Amino acid sequence: MDGELLWLDQSLSALVAATPSSTTCTPTLGDPRGLAGIAGAALVIGVDVDGPALQRIPLSGGASSRIPLPAAFDRIAATPDGLHAVLFYDPAAPPRSGALARDLNQIAVVDLAAGKATSIAFRTGAVAPQSVAFSADGRLAAVIFDRAVALVALEDAAWLQVPLLVPPGLPLHVREALFSPEADFLFVRTAELDDVIAIRIQSAPLGATVNFLSLGGATELRAIAVPKEPGFAGFVAALYRGNAALLDAGGDTTRTAAVPLDGEPSRIADLGGGRFLLHGDPSQGSGSMYLAAWDPLTGRIAQNRLEGRIVAEPRVGAGSVFLPHLAEGAGAALSVATVEMDSVRLRLRLRPVGLSGLPTATAMSTDGETLFLGLEVERESSGAAPNGGSRKDFSGSTGAIVEIRSDDLVGGGVVLDDTFDSLGIVGGFVYALHPSPLVDLTFVPSSDLARRAARRVDGVLATGLMGCDR
Repeated sequence: MDGELLWLDQSLSALVAATPSSTTCTPTLGDPRGLAGIAGAALVIGVDVDGPALQRIPLSGGASSRIPLPAAFDRIAATPDGLHAVLFYDPAAPPRSGALARDLNQIAVVDLAAGKATSIAFRTGAVAPQSVAFSADGRLAAVIFDRAVALVALEDAAWLQVPLLVPPGLPLHVREALFSPEADFLFVRTAELDDVIAIRIQSAPLGATVNFLSLGGATELRAIAVPKEPGFAGFVAALYRGNAALLDAGGDTTRTAAVPLDGEPSRIADLGGGRFLLHGDPSQGSGSMYLAAWDPLTGRIAQNRLEGRIVAEPRVGAGSVFLPHLAEGAGAALSVATVEMDSVRLRLRLRPVGLSGLPTATAMSTDGETLFLGLEVERESSGAAPNGGSRKDFSGSTGAIVEIRSDDLVGGGVVLDDTFDSLGIVGGFVYALHPSPLVDLTFVPSSDLARRAARRVDGVLATGLMGCDR
């Protein structure tokens, strides 16, 4: 595989590119922060003698370019099409040298083709943005604050602010914000309300109206999902404690489809075809064993239970949900859940895979076809190196990465020399982060899970891991 794993080394002011056999460094602007990738380039925020700038570094070599910025921001969010980026502050990041005060409500919208940054100063009353979400077509950004959502039209940097307050002026804290596929609605779930906030978006000129959607008698809104099927335009799926509902974004309650549940799942996954899987998460303990398949158009539901509680983050793939859980007899398993429907009934199918260790972390490939599962296994006879340089100490446990494909559930795996806290995928690499205050990681090509292809880098102090193919 011809690719590299990239990260920022702030102490060296460099973009580090690593393969299993080599490491190279490309100089960046001073005090680099934020790292995002677009087609053929990496984006980095830094400062030079002319002031703050967004640096565009070609991944195939050649000279980098700079776009002047109105301020030295900390984070970058780039649109999927790579035409625009939104820059904003991270309140947890220390101010750069000389910056004694910052307007944390300020952002910059960058037109990457024109090389132009436009400053916007919101007045939300919140400290700083939490995150940025983009519409599927890349036209709109939603800048998420506590107390407000700001909608930004990226082509001309037009914007409007939608307050999120309840009488007597108490702020709402956003937990989810999802665009509809057509970008005509933004659906918001907050910590305080059992209502889904539906923001109807008007373009040319940019405008918005707000509606509050609810299911009568339902409490504890836990999750929302936006169906991607064309026949579901203008609907949002909502999961409550003991109930699930499909709600009309315009507030027409005659179009509501609801179903009671025999358990209390915390997640709702759109599996396509207008069907959903409702499942739990590791924080629920034994309550995470319940799961249900639901078809709102027919009102059909199929319910089931896992053998044991979920112990690592579930992942949604292409028409499947991967659920790592404990199994009977003190073992562990991964169950792949799919939904099927014939003329008679809706079926929830579980395909279990036995595991030789305890699941600790998960990561899904970008095509949704392959799960990479982290395991904690016994070091003895695993193939891992002994502890601490000793030649004979194989006590305790180590980490392993296993590949599970959705079609045949068969895949390879690699044993690492240490346990790890989390697992991720960037570019063509799977990486594991080991327990360390300075960020130690091991990465391996996702197409070649073998010890000979794995490489460990200690003390990375990484910012914004990303990958690229040359």
